[in-house]
Amino acid sequence: MQAVVVGADAKSAEWVRAILKDTPYSFQFHPVNVQTSPATTSIVPESYAKTVILMEDLLQLQEWTRQLVSCGIGPVLWGVTKKFDEQAWDLAIQAGSHGIVSSNHDRTTVLGSIKMAMANWQRELAYRKKIEKALTDLEHRKTIEKAKGLLMDRLHLTESEAFGKIRSEAMCQRKTMAQIAESILLMERMTGFS
Repeated sequence: MQAVVVGADAKSAEWVRAILKDTPYSFQFHPVNVQTSPATTSIVPESYAKTVILMEDLLQLQEWTRQLVSCGIGPVLWGVTKKFDEQAWDLAIQAGSHGIVSSNHDRTTVLGSIKMAMANWQRELAYRKKIEKALTDLEHRKTIEKAKGLLMDRLHLTESEAFGKIRSEAMCQRKTMAQIAESILLMERMTGFS
């Protein structure tokens, strides 16, 4: 498993390398110049990183975390070398960080935090997929309902007859009902009937 550490100073990330030594995690450091590299997404490809640990000042961490999480790259943990105050914890939560690892933590705590963040990230991805599918299904239903209403209006069909026409056409053409409904709505727009 790849643990990618992103930050401006490789020396400050050595404690992470030491903790990950002799574990299933491999360590990769990506130096980032904060002034010239505002986006971390270009240096942390989604397929490459299994865990991203960000090390920089708090405001930079917050922005980087938002960018990575919005692109589906994660889990994103914050690596810190100094004590965190309550405001910093609030910033981490607001940004969507999946955890914080510190040079003050022992090896077991850091590895446990990484494992927990990875498990939570996998659950989050599964929920995101379910939400995405539900939204797509809802859009398809809306499209089918519009096409059904159009058929009912134009051809004076009952609701079940209009639904049956869309369903049978989908079966004949080996397309989804949503695709047939889109075709019906497109034809309506192209012919200009209203």
